[in-house]
Amino acid sequence: MLESLNRKTEDLTVDSKSKEEEEEVPAGQVVKKTFKKLCVLVVDDDRSCRSLYMGFIQMRGAFPYMAENGEEAVNLYRDGQTFNLILMDNEMPVMDGVSATKELRDLGVTSMIVGLTSHEDENSVFMEAGADHCLAKPITFENIYLLIEQLKDEG
Repeated sequence: MLESLNRKTEDLTVDSKSKEEEEEVPAGQVVKKTFKKLCVLVVDDDRSCRSLYMGFIQMRGAFPYMAENGEEAVNLYRDGQTFNLILMDNEMPVMDGVSATKELRDLGVTSMIVGLTSHEDENSVFMEAGADHCLAKPITFENIYLLIEQLKDEG
């Protein structure tokens, strides 16, 4: 009985730099899969929004990070940090989301940037600044799920 259980065992490990690997394995051997762990930066001055979004991100198995304004997000990249996805609010003190998005693109950042706004008329401004998508606030678990799944599929 124990031998048959061992044949069905999967050893799952997490590696933030590796892509998912799938190989055909002969019967009786352990299958080892490595999953890419995505890093998501939440940029929002509203503490409750940050907490909600970070919880959604963790539920999807990604690593959440936070910044309270656009300047903090830009400085993270200048300091060498990288993220797969940036959820960028627009209305923030110090540096707004549109300005931060433009500056990140000017720095050569290729991460997916999703603008978050409460005002539909800001969508085109976010897109012109270099955002990949723009969503109405508040975003939902389903929004984050779909964004992370899209990145995993591309990975």
